[in-house]
Amino acid sequence: IASNNLKQLKKDGYDIRSFVKIPVRSTPLGLVLEVETDLGKLDLSLDSGTTCTIVKASLLGNEKPEEVAYGLPKIKSKKFQIGGQNFKDVNMFFYDFSDKMKGIDGIIGVDFLQRYPMYIDFAKEVVYIKVD
Repeated sequence: IASNNLKQLKKDGYDIRSFVKIPVRSTPLGLVLEVETDLGKLDLSLDSGTTCTIVKASLLGNEKPEEVAYGLPKIKSKKFQIGGQNFKDVNMFFYDFSDKMKGIDGIIGVDFLQRYPMYIDFAKEVVYIKVD
């Protein structure tokens, strides 16, 4: 769940006090979060239209993918730290992005958004992510 309507989140039973506040950068490629992963620090854009979390194939390096899903190699990152909070065990799929995506390392997709409800405050450039 990604929402920019705090009142609706409250109505749906979410308490913003149980969310972690994280700064986000607004770019031409969307809202970008800095994420520490098993592959290092990555700049990932939020995209509710992308099914899964996707990272540039060039970042796979010497890692051996666990399996292939959606026709893409995949690893499970034990570290997926955003704003000091570790949202561990996030599947990351690898894909060759267009040159138009040079400003980011990948995309946080719906798979993450379904696990962790999020409130986006566009005016203040922060997101609030619910922690378990």
